[in-house]
Amino acid sequence: SSSKMAPFPSCKTHWPDVISRRISSRFCAPAEEHQVNERRQPYLCSMSSLIAILNQNPYVDVLRSIGEAAAEEGLEAWVVGGFVRDLLLDRPTTDIDFVSIGQDSGLHLAEAVRQRLGGSVVHRYETFGTAAIRVDHAISGDALVLEFVGARKESYSRDSRKPAVESGSMEDDQHRRDFTVNALALNLLPSAF
Repeated sequence: SSSKMAPFPSCKTHWPDVISRRISSRFCAPAEEHQVNERRQPYLCSMSSLIAILNQNPYVDVLRSIGEAAAEEGLEAWVVGGFVRDLLLDRPTTDIDFVSIGQDSGLHLAEAVRQRLGGSVVHRYETFGTAAIRVDHAISGDALVLEFVGARKESYSRDSRKPAVESGSMEDDQHRRDFTVNALALNLLPSAF
């Protein structure tokens, strides 16, 4: 069977290099057109190119709606992880993760978005402050799974794989994630999006 997605590189491939090359080939100018920066990065990207990519995404209306819902609730909200990666790599995805700032904000924002967009609750985990909802995209008809979590800090004891969780900042939340795909984030507040 054929697939529109590019094949995954081997396990020995350095993922940041793969992502960088694919992103650069999509919307960055070749280095020979510009002076190479001090980190010796081969491409320079413009924000207008990133905005153009974002505006071409079929679910940009959902992202805007979630940003508006967050603003109405007095919350900060970010789309994070694989969706941001797939956006940059031009890969389709219907599983979208969000982080909001504040105690129980993930649960609160999930409910506000469910009321705004319709849909049904897939799961709700009070202990970890996460909730997922399933909505049918009004334009494409695609079923989207939107997962919300409040920014948090995690610590682990030696005798458990389950973390002790406490509310945290966006920086705290980013630190608990691996440094690759899961650390990518876009602010959804209308003033920043």
